[in-house]
Amino acid sequence: MSIKKIELRKPLLVNGVERRELTYDIEEITIGRIAQAEAYKSKVGGTALAAKISLAQTDYPLQICIGMQAIMALNPEICEEDLSRIKGHDLTKLATIGASFFIEPEDTVEVNIYEKPQEDMQNTTTVQ
Repeated sequence: MSIKKIELRKPLLVNGVERRELTYDIEEITIGRIAQAEAYKSKVGGTALAAKISLAQTDYPLQICIGMQAIMALNPEICEEDLSRIKGHDLTKLATIGASFFIEPEDTVEVNIYEKPQEDMQNTTTVQ
């Protein structure tokens, strides 16, 4: 597990309890949670947002919704309606969580040590 937390500038009231920080884990995101994020994005954005086709890496509403899913995965007492009350810079923290889901961690990137290096042609001259 890669549990992390965000600290909120403005506390969030959830079930009568004030939350100043929220834990999350993007490793808990499943295909089902992505589908839930897409569905919630369509619900709050209406048909105009739902009909828009975009790349996940630049779909900020989707990134926010995926960030919400990463939080809800560890905090089952929190629902989408609770997280939809987050505003301002705290909202950008949700987008950052969601965006990080689409970036492969450096420790998982494969490097082919047998790949032949490209020839450096920058410092060559031609004699005529």
